Amino acid sequence: MLTARAERFAFTLGLDATYDTLLTNTISTQSGDTTWHASSNNFGIWTQFQLYLTDAISSTPSIRYDRNSAFGEFLSPTFGISCMLNELFWLKLSVGKTYRAPTFNDLYWPQFGNSDLKPEHGWAYEIRAESSPRPNLFAAVSFFLRSVRDRIAWLPQENNLWQPQNVNLLTIRGVDLELKHHIADFVEHTFEFTFLHARQKNDEIVYDFYDWIADTSLTVSEEVERPAAFTPDLTISSVFNFRLPLDFGFNISGQYASRRVNYYANYDAYPVVTMDTKTLEDYLVINAAFKKILFNKTTLSAGIKNLFDVDYALQFGNTIEDHDYPMPGRVYFLQFYVKY
Repeated sequence: MLTARAERFAFTLGLDATYDTLLTNTISTQSGDTTWHASSNNFGIWTQFQLYLTDAISSTPSIRYDRNSAFGEFLSPTFGISCMLNELFWLKLSVGKTYRAPTFNDLYWPQFGNSDLKPEHGWAYEIRAESSPRPNLFAAVSFFLRSVRDRIAWLPQENNLWQPQNVNLLTIRGVDLELKHHIADFVEHTFEFTFLHARQKNDEIVYDFYDWIADTSLTVSEEVERPAAFTPDLTISSVFNFRLPLDFGFNISGQYASRRVNYYANYDAYPVVTMDTKTLEDYLVINAAFKKILFNKTTLSAGIKNLFDVDYALQFGNTIEDHDYPMPGRVYFLQFYVKY
């Protein structure tokens, strides 16, 4: 990465390159042993300008170029502008194009990879207001819109095995609120609130018939819009940090997330295919910990994660009937950190 600066100008140029390769051996008594080799490389170059137009206004245009051996070329321009309206209030705007190629896990994970995936791409827009009305208080609110075409998501298939698929369109509208408050010399508080209205639009199979005798098939799909899978509408986090005498500290934090949904194809009425909805319920988890600084370089921490032993899950299971992947209950921990 190369950086150059002047009085009202900063320039950054960066390069990155990746090369992935995979050698797979399949041992089979039925179809014979096979060996296959996959590889890909990606070259990226990006540049960013920081332009200080006035003492109160600055802009940040940038652009990135990617060349992927499997998926071709892609340009990702972004533009941001920041304006200090007065000493206590800032306004920021940004817009950018996004791109992500499928990973090797997405493409080639044994049995479940999907080599037909396309890269996901989209646009992101945000307007953000920041204010610090007092030296010990910072507040920010952001309104954003993100749209992603061909989003890559691992979804359950007919055989109850998960496989990455391109979701035709994902749209997220949201608002984020952030507060940082230095309440007193010995206590700080941070708070973040995020509300999302996330929708996905995808081609879903509604009829799937195969005639074994004639060796013919008929598959009918319809474009369906639903609440986005895996995405809670509301997340809230809050953290209190207390500085105590004798280099002791105490931390208590809470995280809340509203329910999230996932969808499972139902072939019980074959050849008609329907979609069942599964829900992970909302949860509130509290963590608490004490810490003690020893000899300026060592920190001893002891505490409890999931203080109230809440039963919750973040990851859906393979089928609509299973019990998903539960998170740990109450956990006691003791840790040492050494800073060199």
